[in-house]
Amino acid sequence: LGCHAKNDRETAEMLLSELFWHLRTPHLPDVRDYQELLGCLLCAGFQDLAMRHLVPALGRYDCNNQVSASLLVICSFLFRHWISLSSPPPHAVQLLVAVVPYLGHNSAYVRGTASWGFYELMEVAKTNGAIEVGEEC
Repeated sequence: LGCHAKNDRETAEMLLSELFWHLRTPHLPDVRDYQELLGCLLCAGFQDLAMRHLVPALGRYDCNNQVSASLLVICSFLFRHWISLSSPPPHAVQLLVAVVPYLGHNSAYVRGTASWGFYELMEVAKTNGAIEVGEEC
C-alpha cells in the first residue's frame, strides 16, 4: 500500500485516514507491525498530513497501551528521520510536545518508546547547539 502512495498525495491522505482509524483499535502483533511500517513510510513522506493525525491521536490519553505504543513508534521513526536532515521541519516541536506526556506513562513499553525517540532528538539538538545542557546534568 505504501508504495502506491509514495508520490500520490491524494492516495496518501486516504491511506493515512484509514490507517489512523485502524490504529485506534488493538490488533494482533503481526497486524500491528504492518500498520506501524505503513505509518512510518507514509508519515515520513507526507509529514504535514501525518501531523493532522498524530498530534490529535497522541492527545487521547485514555486509549489502550498498544495504541499509544504504535503512535510513539511512528513518532520515534520521524524523530530519527529528522536527525538525518540539516534542520528539523517546522512542525517538529509540535510533535515533540505531544510526546512529552508519555515520558511519565505508567506502562514501561509506552514510556520506553517515547523516551527513545525523545532521547534521539535531544542528543542531536545538543550536538548541534540547539539546546544547552547545564553543568549539573
